Amino acid sequence: MSQGSYLLDNTHTKAQAFAMLQGALSAIQSGNAGATPPAETAAGMLWVDTAERALKMRNIPNNGWITLGSFASGSFIPAGVRELTEVQATDPTGTEFGALSGAVLRAAVQAFAPPQIRPRVYSYHLSDTSAPTGIMDLTDATCAVIRFTMNPNRLGMGEGLQIRLSVDGGSSWSAWTEIAYHSWANGASMQGQVHIGFDDIEATWRRTMMVFHGSSTASWGHAVSSVSGSIALAGRPTGLQLRLGRNRRGSFAAGTAEIFSGPTESFVIGDDIR
Repeated sequence: MSQGSYLLDNTHTKAQAFAMLQGALSAIQSGNAGATPPAETAAGMLWVDTAERALKMRNIPNNGWITLGSFASGSFIPAGVRELTEVQATDPTGTEFGALSGAVLRAAVQAFAPPQIRPRVYSYHLSDTSAPTGIMDLTDATCAVIRFTMNPNRLGMGEGLQIRLSVDGGSSWSAWTEIAYHSWANGASMQGQVHIGFDDIEATWRRTMMVFHGSSTASWGHAVSSVSGSIALAGRPTGLQLRLGRNRRGSFAAGTAEIFSGPTESFVIGDDIR
């Protein structure tokens, strides 16, 4: 820490001039550190006030000091930057600027970050009957993903995996909508998923699946299918059920239904493939 003169004196000897230069450089290096203000001042000059543990700058008229910040806590805290309260930091309409403590920052992040998406997951197994599953809760749901594995065993149109929705907790239902079937005379298996988005007027869905099929006299092959559709609604759905339209020869469908709440986004690449 050092303060010194910056004024040259033409009467100095070489030794005195050298000492003066060393003092000036030392003062610059330390930011004119000292418990009292430097005797010689100039506009824009910095002073590390060791008494108040503050960084100060000489004002433009050169008649006073401006406190830039404090290092009393061991770290530098800028002056004039107030600390926001939790109420201020979490107000979406607020216009105040300020510093945040760790606790207030955490509250602000929690207030404005998208909620963590944790789906409700239901498993189902449909076989030996066309009775539907129990009611799957869609309260506050924005979308659902139904994953399935099926042995269709000659299930034709109107006999495959079907869905229906209720907007009143199960008192009334939409008509059954078929979302997956495959009619094949011999052995086959199917895997796929259906993405369903919900709003107040309809449920839009898109199914993608792959079918493996063959017989005792032919090589096994596969086919892919991607189909979309919609179900008209009279309000936000609250319940969902699945069923097989018909059971024959041991056909079955099994999988999971994942119900999501909160903001979700999806996109589709390509056209329907039937």
